[in-house]
Amino acid sequence: MHTLLKYTTKHSLTLYVISSLLVFPLFAEEKYRVFQNEEGKSLNAQLLEVTKTNVTLKLKNGRIIKTSPKFFSDEDRLYFKNWHLIKQASEGSLFEVNSNRKMEKKAREKVGTSGALQLTTYEGYYKLKIENKTNQPIEGLRMEYRLYSSQENMAKKDRHDINTQQAAGTEFLNILPYETYETETNKITLVETKLNSRYHWEGGGDNSSSANLEGIWLRIYLNSTNTLLYENALPKSLIEKEDW
Repeated sequence: MHTLLKYTTKHSLTLYVISSLLVFPLFAEEKYRVFQNEEGKSLNAQLLEVTKTNVTLKLKNGRIIKTSPKFFSDEDRLYFKNWHLIKQASEGSLFEVNSNRKMEKKAREKVGTSGALQLTTYEGYYKLKIENKTNQPIEGLRMEYRLYSSQENMAKKDRHDINTQQAAGTEFLNILPYETYETETNKITLVETKLNSRYHWEGGGDNSSSANLEGIWLRIYLNSTNTLLYENALPKSLIEKEDW
């Protein structure tokens, strides 16, 4: 943690796709499914693979068939598409997320007797980039995030004399093949203080106080099924310390 902030502070970190342990249970739970063609004929099978032109299914008798998704109903074709997205996410081949922390100085002023107290105001936020690593469009994503910050109180007596803030946001994403979606999170206003060395607080306490953007917790879902594709936090300890 930084006790003093420069005018502009940047931290560039790359977040990687969640472990397959969060995604593969979906495939394990839906071993067999009833698929239908456009004429209403049904087929009980397990989906094994989806490509741009074919789907591979395993019948209950053990027979493996490969066929075009165009022969199936609209609902099944959407299932194939979503299944493939979830599988790619679990393998880390769907997208990559890059997060850049920003602390931008917005104002500095002196207040009080003879300008004894200096206030410096910052806006803390993250710049996010989500890169589509595939040759297919990724549609129907929902990104949610939580920002966490801390600000020491003026004339603080100990390290626990702080206030915390949170900010949250949601965005819906569609990303073209090999394109990168760029956005900024909501912003948190933070203020640092510094009392002139010739003065002191009547009740005692430190002459300066600092503020910091502590981190970000990010999730990306397949919106239509509310399936979690990606989750990470910087630092990772946020997941243990904070509530979503």
